[in-house]
Amino acid sequence: MDVDLPGLGVGQQRVSLEEELTSVFTALLSDSRGAKDAVVDIYNVCHQRAEALRAEASEQLHRPARHMTLMTLAEEMEAQAATWQLVFCLYCDEAPPAGVGGGGVIGTGGAKLYRERLADSVKLDPEQARCARVVSWLESLADDCLRRQAGAAFAPEEGLWHETKTEMRAGRGSVVSELDPDAPGRTGRPLHAGNARSQERILARVWQLMRAGRLPEALELCQHVGQPWRAAALGGGGQFGALPVGSAAIEHDQAVDSELQAEELADEVTHGSGTLLALWRWAAQQAASAPPGDKFERAVFGGLGGSIAAMAPACSSWEDFAWAYCRSWLESQLMRTVPLEPHATGDLVAGDVVASALARCGIAPATAQRSVEAAMSVVLGTSGGGAAAATGGPPLASYGDGSEAAATASRGFGQLFAQHVMAPGSLVHSGSPAVQALRQVQGLLVQGDMSVLAGHLHNALVERRNGGGGAAVVTAAEGGGEAVPSAAAMDDGGADGLANAVAATNPERRWRMCALAAHMLLALEGLGVVAGREQEARSGGATGALSDPFEVHKTLELSQQLLVFYVSRLLERGQLPLVPPYLCALRTAPRSSLCGELLALHTRRLTGLVAVDGDASAAGGPTGLSEEQLAAADSECFSAFASLDEWFRRCVERQQQPPEELASRLATDIRPNELRIQLATFALSCRNNPLYGPHQRSRVTRWLTYPYIAAVQQATAAAAAEDEQRRQEGLNNDVDGGGGDAEQQQRAAVVVQLDPMSYYDVLDYANCLCCELALGDDVTAAAGHVLFEEVLPEGLDQAAFTAAESLAASAAAAADAAAAAAAELDAAVATSSGSLSALIQQQQLQQQAAAEAAVEERLAVQLRNLASELSAWRLFFGLDAQLARWWSRHEALTAAAGQEEGEEAVAALVQEGGELLQAYLEQLLQVGWQQDLASPARALAAAAAAASDGAVRVTLTVTSPPGAGSLAEPSSGAAAWGQQTAPYPVLQGAALLEFQLALQAGLQREVAQLGAGPAVDVVVAGPAEAEEQGQGLVTVSLAAAPEPQSWQALVGLVCSAVRGGLEGAPRLLLVGMEADRATSLAVCRRCCLAQAVLRCAALRLSLVTLGADADSPATGPQLLEMLAASPEVTGLGTRGSAGAAGLLDLLTQSQLQHVLAAEADTAVQHLRNQQQPRRWQQQQLQEQQRWRRV
Repeated sequence: MDVDLPGLGVGQQRVSLEEELTSVFTALLSDSRGAKDAVVDIYNVCHQRAEALRAEASEQLHRPARHMTLMTLAEEMEAQAATWQLVFCLYCDEAPPAGVGGGGVIGTGGAKLYRERLADSVKLDPEQARCARVVSWLESLADDCLRRQAGAAFAPEEGLWHETKTEMRAGRGSVVSELDPDAPGRTGRPLHAGNARSQERILARVWQLMRAGRLPEALELCQHVGQPWRAAALGGGGQFGALPVGSAAIEHDQAVDSELQAEELADEVTHGSGTLLALWRWAAQQAASAPPGDKFERAVFGGLGGSIAAMAPACSSWEDFAWAYCRSWLESQLMRTVPLEPHATGDLVAGDVVASALARCGIAPATAQRSVEAAMSVVLGTSGGGAAAATGGPPLASYGDGSEAAATASRGFGQLFAQHVMAPGSLVHSGSPAVQALRQVQGLLVQGDMSVLAGHLHNALVERRNGGGGAAVVTAAEGGGEAVPSAAAMDDGGADGLANAVAATNPERRWRMCALAAHMLLALEGLGVVAGREQEARSGGATGALSDPFEVHKTLELSQQLLVFYVSRLLERGQLPLVPPYLCALRTAPRSSLCGELLALHTRRLTGLVAVDGDASAAGGPTGLSEEQLAAADSECFSAFASLDEWFRRCVERQQQPPEELASRLATDIRPNELRIQLATFALSCRNNPLYGPHQRSRVTRWLTYPYIAAVQQATAAAAAEDEQRRQEGLNNDVDGGGGDAEQQQRAAVVVQLDPMSYYDVLDYANCLCCELALGDDVTAAAGHVLFEEVLPEGLDQAAFTAAESLAASAAAAADAAAAAAAELDAAVATSSGSLSALIQQQQLQQQAAAEAAVEERLAVQLRNLASELSAWRLFFGLDAQLARWWSRHEALTAAAGQEEGEEAVAALVQEGGELLQAYLEQLLQVGWQQDLASPARALAAAAAAASDGAVRVTLTVTSPPGAGSLAEPSSGAAAWGQQTAPYPVLQGAALLEFQLALQAGLQREVAQLGAGPAVDVVVAGPAEAEEQGQGLVTVSLAAAPEPQSWQALVGLVCSAVRGGLEGAPRLLLVGMEADRATSLAVCRRCCLAQAVLRCAALRLSLVTLGADADSPATGPQLLEMLAASPEVTGLGTRGSAGAAGLLDLLTQSQLQHVLAAEADTAVQHLRNQQQPRRWQQQQLQEQQRWRRV
């Protein structure tokens, strides 16, 4: 965002507007600040930025374009601040909008001053109160503007007409012939030019002060410049005017003491309540309408008398016009609703006497008579239109005839504001496009319909993201880069058309609007305004009735969509650290979607697809990230996890508190296990997405390990704190080696407290991923190496075992307690002791406890099995990674053959290879790797629990492997297969159909060869059009009858397909596999052990080729014996199952031939190795004999 605080010093960092808004929202979400405080904070943010921009603009006068741009931005931020100030005035200010009318007079029997009655009417009438708050807001804006301008001071007696007096006495010119205040209007002659300029300057300042609600200062100014008569005329309704509002009302209440109020009350009792005020307003209207006159003088008296026609020429901005209309409407409504108490007739001066006095002053007798009659009607309250009509008619009459004025008065203030103040003739389209757009928002806030406001913001920012057409913009401001929307853009389509023009000209301006609009709706929701609880939000009430449930739902839905749009743009702009708090304010569906996007963007950094910290060299490299870059990316992802965990946890705690204890009404619906669900869902979506290659899927597992890592860090920190405390207390001076054990025990105890489902998520995902990686090629196997060497933390398996044991112990204790409770319940029932309802309730509690214990027991068994499986996979991929490194060293040594250091390197390589071969034979092939977990009993039990028909189902997602003759094509712009950022290859067009048909034919042929015994169904399908993640892949669905023979046939069929053993079918690259754990492990066990046998044979041949003895135990001579041995001898069969198979049965015919061929080559190489010393001995003997003959 291009609005930053300018003028930063050395070492200071710019804080963006989004960051400041996020800090305000986080305080609101955490309940450290209330919604009202949030409104004030955002106002301060906008106001401070406007001041900073204005200050920098003053230093850029030598650069006109830069100066204009900064001033335009300052005006925009000032308009933003004004909008938030309006929100505060309407919904946060708890003070009475028109004050209380004074401190009150004690001992008057409940009698109130007319001013107090006016204040009470404003307080009790919602429409008047809203108008008064709007007037207060407009006056505060004018006050801020006046303070910023700091105009030139006025000299004492500057308002005296000395030049006019001199010229008048000299008899020169056409100036007035008299010096009374009414002389210019009565004689029709002007003042001296210098006095006229001073007069206009004084009246302009008086108008500005009155417009800012600072009437006392205006009166002081008149006294200061030598015009006390003007101060007396302006102060006829009191020092603060007829009805002060906002801060002026507070000053009035503080300035007026009880003694003065007692005098005013006595005067009103004697001369009538409100009549003098009405007469003064009538006189002000007459002064405003008396031509000719200065526009500011007419405006000043028009403001006091409520004449919009008199004020309009002096209005230089929309805010001025809005103030004039709202102030006049408010006073007119008050004159209607608060009746006058007319003056007693006997105490009045005769009208004829007053008319004669006016005639002697030069006023025409007819005019004097009409004026006196109008004044008497005001005083006596005898006018036909009531008090308001007596004061000259309501200001509404200026917009039409009497019938229109009456109809207008019957509607609410919001509708009147929209009809008149937001009309084109009210200067609403003045100012920059950004100011105009914000003015539309201000108008909707004044109207008070939250549904319309939310709809306007949604339409202007979300639905019209691309902006309007080219016709919307007609010119550009000179040097400022600010385009002006055309009249068609402003008039055609109303606010939406204007928003289109604004969005089309400056996307950054639209983004700032979006940021503040999203926070405005959040603040309004926190205030309770969105749900129709405005009054309670202002008074601090906790509950209230909704206005219209449909409108509330619609408003909240639009607010959610706007917040979703804002968060989406934060993600697009790369401002990821700002996103987590906003996710808490979203509903479940959009929160899940955006949380997935956030995790995906962080994952791109973790996998090297996006550079970390601006290091472009890290992105997309074939070797992946360096250790430093990987650590930085992992730290960034862990910080994101910690932020999500913190905010989700805070919201859960907040939701558990009573509503009346919360600082705001901002609603959240975070689930207790929200983050765990989001991480598991994201990881699963990545595993099902071909765009995530094998290495990227391995990196994704890191997200699921963060809960465990965080728990370990907390445990370590707690242990360190405890050690430090013990050290300070001197309790561990004699402890030598026990500190480490105590720390480990405390760490294990804290890790056990982690949610068991967090262990389940990471173990289940990692095990499923290991199956898919193990059944792939060397690239996927390398991803498995990364999974265990760089992703999964050490000790995770053991921690899961510990958690499972703790959970099992807890379940056993709970089961024992439930059994004891059941026994007691049976005894109570047998003896009929206790009430029937109590016994039933006790029985229900006992059943619930027993059910919870059973769930814990099942989870403990699952965790134990998953941990055992992960340990087995750690062994498999660990040996495979060692073997891969050994082969790399072997190739390097072969390429460097003949060098002097070769003998030592060969010896070391042979030793390492022998140890690795023994590890394969002893730890993998001779111990029944994954045997217990891959039993048919587990598979059939899982199938029976998952499906109604009990069928065993396997779903494979496959593609064509890359390489020579491959049908697959790499994704556009993607890395080549083998690089860590490469996705899975996909099939397109005819290649996809060819691959699908060939695979289906091969599978059908293999099923036909099974015979009539096993029952296996095969369905091969291409990608569905609606599934974006499966495009370019083929899905194979297999189902077998729930009996061991069919299950064995299903496993064999899947193994044949994965290993490329289907006759006439193309080779496959497994992308995903969905099946129960036992079936998946049975497939992996058969394929992985067969692969291990082949690698052991190849490793044995290489060792012998390097000179090792083939009969030595280090070279694995027992490999063939293990293959030939029966399952009963080796213990590799499936215990308790028919058709137990040994290692030999795990190999296909071609694999067995490869093993035998490798063993034959090993025997030949062994013979060559034995012949090598004999040849050397013969050569030595022949050499000795030759020397002897010599």
